[in-house]
Amino acid sequence: MALDRPVLDKTGLMGTFDFDLVWRPEPRLSGIADASTPADLNLPDIFTAVREQLGLKLESRNESAQVIVVDDATKPSEN
Repeated sequence: MALDRPVLDKTGLMGTFDFDLVWRPEPRLSGIADASTPADLNLPDIFTAVREQLGLKLESRNESAQVIVVDDATKPSEN
């Protein structure tokens, strides 16, 4: 899933984690006019799912973040 902004990890947790997160997709973020199915309507939004299922909180804030901008990309020649 794509969010409309970057997500920065401020947890301080180290290591690799494997988890399943279940949430209702947001049509405006998925690029699909209405990606919801009747079953999706009972699912929490991404913010509630992260809080309830992982015990973490997504907070919106303004922060500086390093980004890489790619202006152009071409496949290398086969030679």
